Amino acid sequence: MAESQAPPENKALTSIRGVAALWVVLHHWVGDLGVFADEIRYGMRSVDIFFVLSGLILAEVYYRLDFRSVGGFFLKRFFRIYPAYWFSMALLGFVALFPHRMTWTGFISLWNWNYVGLLMLLQPYIKITAGANPVAWSLGIELTCYLAFPLAMMAFRNLKPYLLIPLLIFAAWFEVYYVLVVCTAETSGMAALGRGLGGFGFGMLVLCFARTWNPGKTAVHVVEGIATVGILYAVFNPYPNHAPFWAAVIMYCLYFNVGVLSRILETPVLYWLGRISFSMYLIHFPLICAMKSWGPVKYFRWTNNYVGMRSVGVSLLILFLLSTLSLHLMEEPGRRIPAHLAAMMRRFKKGAQTQSASAARVVGDQ
Repeated sequence: MAESQAPPENKALTSIRGVAALWVVLHHWVGDLGVFADEIRYGMRSVDIFFVLSGLILAEVYYRLDFRSVGGFFLKRFFRIYPAYWFSMALLGFVALFPHRMTWTGFISLWNWNYVGLLMLLQPYIKITAGANPVAWSLGIELTCYLAFPLAMMAFRNLKPYLLIPLLIFAAWFEVYYVLVVCTAETSGMAALGRGLGGFGFGMLVLCFARTWNPGKTAVHVVEGIATVGILYAVFNPYPNHAPFWAAVIMYCLYFNVGVLSRILETPVLYWLGRISFSMYLIHFPLICAMKSWGPVKYFRWTNNYVGMRSVGVSLLILFLLSTLSLHLMEEPGRRIPAHLAAMMRRFKKGAQTQSASAARVVGDQ
């Protein structure tokens, strides 16, 4: 199947990414800074939800990927990740011009050789201490998942149900137990790679199962309700490691686009939040460090009271603005680059063929 024949966007799944990104933001802004820490917990589990969601969405978009399209897939993934990431690193570079104003030691090592490793997203594979944007570790893991995706997709889509279902059950166990209990919150090394590949592969298998078996509208409503209760219970009780599993069940239900939750997640505000989620994820950590260091003390005091709530609210508005600008100025233009390159190659080949035909006619006339 040609890549241009990708299925229409499932807006509810896009919105889930926005909700998960907001959870990460509040985890860092609220939990780490001491503002309403009791109300916002376990945001680190959102990263594991990202891995599952990424595997599921890519499996749907590239379900018929073949070897002829692998180069285009890698090119699109490169321009999906790096432009917005480099924009966030440019913001970090600007902040690092004023080290005497910073209160966070992570910026001390920004202008040394580590910066090259940070730019190329090598954090999971080389020891970079005090990385200036620590959340970017997951992008390096994501790139590894992309490398494994083509062969995995070609294998998973051909699985018979008697093989797919046991493999899906194993992937669910691996995600809940090994990835989220054994690896916990690892962000480097083989443990972090296990977190990423485990969640990514789980998402791919969930998509393959959804394409294999549609339980019907009534069953989707029931399962969706159970999964929603399950993820809320996991978040607000001491079972946060189960949240990615319940999120995967919700994604399975959202695939069919028939439940109440789909209608809620398709609302314009949540869909917009999903569209800017990638930039939110990348920008929020350097932004909060800058706000904490540069913001007027009179208006930005990170305390557990009304002033702290106001500080978080104003910072969120700034984050939404910067993320929207990044979406329109960096992400979307970056996504169009592969299409422009393909068009240039077609024009080049067409011109070369025309010149060859003209030369052949000249030789024939002689």
